[in-house]
Amino acid sequence: MQRLVLCLLLLAAWAPRSHAGSSEGIAWQPDLTTAFQEARRSGRDLLLDFVTDWCVWCKVQDSATYSVPEFVEYSKRYLWVKVDAERDTLAARKYGIRAYPTVVVVRPDGLEYDRVVGYTRPADFQAQVEDYRAGRNTLAALLDGEEAHRADCDYEYRLADRLYAHGRSDDALQRYQHIFESDTANASGHAEECGYMVARTLRRAGDFGRALPVYQVLVRRFPEGQLRAGELFGLGLSLEAAGQTPEAAAAFEEFVREFPNDASAPEARQKISALRGAGPSR
Repeated sequence: MQRLVLCLLLLAAWAPRSHAGSSEGIAWQPDLTTAFQEARRSGRDLLLDFVTDWCVWCKVQDSATYSVPEFVEYSKRYLWVKVDAERDTLAARKYGIRAYPTVVVVRPDGLEYDRVVGYTRPADFQAQVEDYRAGRNTLAALLDGEEAHRADCDYEYRLADRLYAHGRSDDALQRYQHIFESDTANASGHAEECGYMVARTLRRAGDFGRALPVYQVLVRRFPEGQLRAGELFGLGLSLEAAGQTPEAAAAFEEFVREFPNDASAPEARQKISALRGAGPSR
């Protein structure tokens, strides 16, 4: 809730601005080609900021991080490019962009150090970039240390998140699944989120057959979980896709009872009407 309030306050103060450089903010390069040409000429590293027009947290980052005078001064060490991921889909695919904003830190030859994912405060943003350039806390470093931390759920969770952020969803799902299945008592505090990531990713990929049993376990194991709304709704969608009509309707009804004011409640009510009128599952 606090983060939402912060977001709304910052958006109220945010005004659309050009991606071109200005004396008041970060000096954005006009495009990737120009930026890499300048990087090869100057030897400076690049920060590629992947955004979309609808990304709320991209706008928050513009206002709350990129406009801070100290951060603007820091930004002069590098070359910066705004990349609209829905227009330059080739670049987004090349770097495996899965979330917005994602800032990819790269060398002049295009080799990636690592990436800053999501809205990040100025000091944290700067610290991450400098860590990555020094070889600290990178995905490569986490992978190198995985064997030594095999029994550490927190470490595996961090690694899974980083793999997912890098577009390596299969590798991430393997770690999420392991935490979900092995941490049955949720001692790490990550089991529900890991299970949800597995179920949601499979469902969005159209693999309802594998998503359904994960949703069923989530709903049973975490009756008061923080992600229960998404779990119930996903369960309903997966049951519907599996042709289990009465069960799908029951899942959507339970969702509406527990979360009547959720943004997805109107869609759930429409599905209940359609499913209850569809007769028994075949």
